[in-house]
Amino acid sequence: MQETRESFFQEVLENVRNISIRDLILNVYELQPGLCPFHNDRTPGSFSVIDRKRKYYCWSCGEQGDAIKFVRETEGIGFPEAVFKIALIYGIVTEEQVALYNSGSTFKEETTKIVRSYDNLWKNSVEDHRAEQDVISNVLDIFSQGESVIEGSGKKLSTKHLEHLKQERLLTDEEIEKVGYFSIPSRSSRYLKHFLQALEDEYGYDQHMLKGVPGFYKKKGDVSKRAYTFLSIKGIGIPIRDLHGKIQGIQIRKDIAKKGEKRYIWMSSSFANDEDTMEFGTGSGSPIHVSIPSKNQYPYVLFITEGIFKSEAIAKHYQAQALSIQGIQNWKQDLIHTIHDLEEQQNHPFLNIIVMFDSDVASNINVFESLSAMVEAMKEFDVKIHYAWWEKDFGKGIDDVIQSGYQDKVNRISADTFVSTYRSLIDEIEEMHGMKIRDVLKDFGNELIEEGFDDKIKPLFLKQR
Repeated sequence: MQETRESFFQEVLENVRNISIRDLILNVYELQPGLCPFHNDRTPGSFSVIDRKRKYYCWSCGEQGDAIKFVRETEGIGFPEAVFKIALIYGIVTEEQVALYNSGSTFKEETTKIVRSYDNLWKNSVEDHRAEQDVISNVLDIFSQGESVIEGSGKKLSTKHLEHLKQERLLTDEEIEKVGYFSIPSRSSRYLKHFLQALEDEYGYDQHMLKGVPGFYKKKGDVSKRAYTFLSIKGIGIPIRDLHGKIQGIQIRKDIAKKGEKRYIWMSSSFANDEDTMEFGTGSGSPIHVSIPSKNQYPYVLFITEGIFKSEAIAKHYQAQALSIQGIQNWKQDLIHTIHDLEEQQNHPFLNIIVMFDSDVASNINVFESLSAMVEAMKEFDVKIHYAWWEKDFGKGIDDVIQSGYQDKVNRISADTFVSTYRSLIDEIEEMHGMKIRDVLKDFGNELIEEGFDDKIKPLFLKQR
């Protein structure tokens, strides 16, 4: 009888391991997409569910496992109990079969309990009132016209900002117009009056449509037409566009960045939720920008980089689609969905993905860690993933390399080879010094890992020349 029970359990186990982990986690347990249930997660996109691998992984806290482990951890039950719980949910076994199997065993009654729901668990209040994406796109479409809405001049950029784009970024008028760069408008009553009028004329919106649009917020208790205002920081507004060209968010390149501050920030109003006098603040969501070439000569190739100036340079030079991540950690929320959407739009999968982060990956452990996690997540696609690199003497970013004419200095290798070799380099350094890599670099400086990079990884790229 023991053999029969064991063979029965193994058959059930095999069937359970073949169920859709995405369906179990997102539909049965009603987990909010992208939010990890194992820590107080407020960053949508931290938690990935990869059906092809039948695994889940949290890029923030490191929790990972299969469907069985997910049920064990969330329900606090043992391995066999979790197996039968899933089997009951999906009709793989009946309660009578479980009862028969459990006869004389120490199985707990929890096996047949109703599944616990995680609906709205740790919900991010910033997003409670987020506007529909079409509304956000339409509002930001008017906002991205800058102060030209006041006089209808069509002049969206100040002289200073236009000079920066043309003289320092070496962009043409056509390239500037394509992305739609603009100067962030002042928060004057005159501008707000014309802005609201433009919203009404173009889309039929009144001021209430600003509720839930990133960057906009309202003064509590104010019911007037001018109750809403927005984040106004002097700088260049950079529209983040999806594959259809619709604006998903606004990034701001600040005119002045004090020491320790970031030059690039999101147009976000999430801060308003922490103030007693404000309400309806909304986060940006860190969307991904899709750069479309004038003629897509390589429809089976996709580039990924960090920053719009770089993705636009790639799209123009290589005549292929390129994705821009705004910050090395900000790929988690939308990258996989964006790739799926692009493949669906063009009605065929990509065959090659080429990642082009800055050359400082040779000494920046944060860039490497983000790259490693991103490569792992993209393995759900049946695609060859490559990593491109060039020596820092030829430019920090790929846009610098292209502008300087050093494109022939860019080489690529398999992303798996790059990650595994870099990881082994880290392991060697940690073993040599008896401490974690970040502690080693804190004590000895980033030059230590850069020396190892030059010795072990750089030759891999040079072989490809």
